[in-house]
Amino acid sequence: VIISAILSTNSLIINGQIEGELNFRSSIINSFNATASDNYFNETKDPRYYLVNRPLTLLYYPNKGYPIITEYSKPFSIKVSAPEDTTRWNLSLVSDTTNVSLSILKTKYDSERNQWVIEVLVEKEIQGLFDLKLVCSAGNDYQTHSVKLVKKFSYPFTFVQISDSHFPGYAPDINTTAVNLEVIQKVKDLNPDFVIHTGDVIDGPNTVFVDPKTGKTLAAEVQLKLGLWALDKLDTPVFIIAGNHDFDKSNLLPDDPEEVWNKYFGYSRIQNFSFLDWDFTGYSASFEGLSEYFETSLREHLKGTSNGSDVLYYHYDFKEQATKILKKYHMEIALWGHEHRERFFYSQGTLYHCQDAMFKNSDSFTLFTMESENIFSVKEETFNTSTFKIENTNEIQTTKTPFSPILGVPVPKIPSARL
Repeated sequence: VIISAILSTNSLIINGQIEGELNFRSSIINSFNATASDNYFNETKDPRYYLVNRPLTLLYYPNKGYPIITEYSKPFSIKVSAPEDTTRWNLSLVSDTTNVSLSILKTKYDSERNQWVIEVLVEKEIQGLFDLKLVCSAGNDYQTHSVKLVKKFSYPFTFVQISDSHFPGYAPDINTTAVNLEVIQKVKDLNPDFVIHTGDVIDGPNTVFVDPKTGKTLAAEVQLKLGLWALDKLDTPVFIIAGNHDFDKSNLLPDDPEEVWNKYFGYSRIQNFSFLDWDFTGYSASFEGLSEYFETSLREHLKGTSNGSDVLYYHYDFKEQATKILKKYHMEIALWGHEHRERFFYSQGTLYHCQDAMFKNSDSFTLFTMESENIFSVKEETFNTSTFKIENTNEIQTTKTPFSPILGVPVPKIPSARL
């Protein structure tokens, strides 16, 4: 059975026959549910769709999947992939109500990376989430929700982990987009300072939604555009890393997912940012893990992190690279996905959290509240990293699963079916 389309009437076509009504529970999706080879939820009628789905052309950092959060009184750097002879720089922050030019303090060309590093400053006291607009002699570019300005960093701050959204659907017949949009609305209502998506944004070789003109799998680029459009509705900075479904080729797909990823997020596989005393480091990888170059780069970065608390986020422990990093460098929190089940445990000075697949139900997300440099709360438990004892209870509930000699923690058996 191949599900071939969703119609504007919300009816499902299976093998050419209309098979009843789809239950779109999300108020968002009810406005976006037409079908075409590149427009499955009428998302292209959303005014922001084409802004959200602009690929990286000149602006390299920050971008919609790797934003920057900073105090408005402090300078920050923008990286632009433009020729060395580029001139007439004009950078601005844009929102529904604001368009503010950035003052350029310094420009430097990095000939090794063929990039400009431009130091800028906001000279107005403004706060909020902004798109970043660039106009220069080399052309123009626009990256949505890539800069968040705050008056002053302060505790407590919050972030949400989501994972494995698998836009637009998951075999055999799950409409992930409908549930994902419900999750997005709930997370938006929490108003976190930022969100971390730990990979598998798209499904890849998907047979739930296919091109009605050809009957073939929806292109990876169309899947990613749908996902980016939906994640933009969080209205908060979203740090996005890739998982195996975002990278792995398939003869069912008309395009290469990793090339599509590079087009929209760039070639770097590593993210790092700080929020007060907490350092966050993430990396994108598939089954083959990080390349030697990026694994070395990651280790070099971790050598130079502050003495504060550290968070590592990744899709899965491919090639046991995360295990090796966590054993060598002290990380207070490890976040990942991939397994499509939730796991939550403490071992050897690190709190581990595996996030369930976003599409499982509308509560498939996890809120972290960081109270101070050492104290944070998650799932109604409070932790103190200086001693790493649970403040409110005596133990963390875990599933009864086989023991891992590598991590010394419970690890469930993973089904052989693809994840």
